[in-house]
Amino acid sequence: MMGKDWLRYNKPFVVEVALLLALLLALFVYSGVRKNIRYSRWEEEIRLEEEERSPRREKGESIYEVLQASVKNSVPGIVCLGDESMAGGFYGSLTQCLKEIITDKLFVDMSRDFYRHANLYNTINGLFPVVNMAVIGESRAEIMVRYGAGQIRLAEDFTISSKTDPTPISLADERGELLYFSRQRYVRFGQAQILGIVGHLYLSDVAYDGVHYQLSFGRSRGGESLVVPKGSPVLIEGAQANQDYVPVIWMAFDPENASGYIQDIKDILASRQSNPDLYAVICQRGEEEERDETIPEAMKAEFGNHLIVLESSQEELKKSDIRKLASRVYECLRQQGCFDEAAKAVDTARDALKAI
Repeated sequence: MMGKDWLRYNKPFVVEVALLLALLLALFVYSGVRKNIRYSRWEEEIRLEEEERSPRREKGESIYEVLQASVKNSVPGIVCLGDESMAGGFYGSLTQCLKEIITDKLFVDMSRDFYRHANLYNTINGLFPVVNMAVIGESRAEIMVRYGAGQIRLAEDFTISSKTDPTPISLADERGELLYFSRQRYVRFGQAQILGIVGHLYLSDVAYDGVHYQLSFGRSRGGESLVVPKGSPVLIEGAQANQDYVPVIWMAFDPENASGYIQDIKDILASRQSNPDLYAVICQRGEEEERDETIPEAMKAEFGNHLIVLESSQEELKKSDIRKLASRVYECLRQQGCFDEAAKAVDTARDALKAI
């Protein structure tokens, strides 16, 4: 009785609540339908935009592939050879600055276009590789054999183990000078061969002087042990890796043996496989009392416009000095025609992008 009386007296209120709930339910359903319609429209717009952009992206990627092939066929890249000066330090390296300048000069204007059409902004930076083969603490002889400008030979008789465990080994160059290699994570020996037996050279944790480390050879597969006589050649894969690249050479000058210094650079240049007329040589002057005015003249006579004389005697250049030097290297190579074909390919690619 109480329930019926309550309902009779509160009927208007119950009706209002029911209507309100019905209205809220209707609004909820309506908003859901509108949202689904809106999402469907967005999906349709995105689909249509993707359909429109897909051919453009494919065309952009195709243009990039042609550009990449054209640049690689002209000059595959640049390899930087040297000791600690070239390897770089706290303020950076010449290699990195040179790579940035080449990208800025040749490709930076295209980055936005490739990003818009093919999402290739990051890839564009690798179009013209600049490889750092410089190693801190290595002599000219060690720099040369790493690059393949001279043969590596066994400095003493060596027994190749029947197992794959690394075995300490001593190496020398063609002149019999012992080779002591340093650690450099960017430079690898790659595979090594001794009398046809394939393996790898490893730098152990045993240090000679805190910079140079004991070298070991480990064969890739087990087999019969073999005694290899002193003087036998050791072939390393890394020595051939970048010989078709344009070299930029910066090694510490030897005032006591200027003729030997010049000859070593000539041997490096003579060992190359392509583009023999493209290269740059950096000669850093020493302290005032060590300077010999005949040295730049001899270098100039030998290397001509390929020579860059660095007057600073600082052991470690500042970032601004390194970038200035990188600009000089770029200009030196540009005047030799190093970037001519790449620039033409860039112009062709730019015109093709504009037509998309």
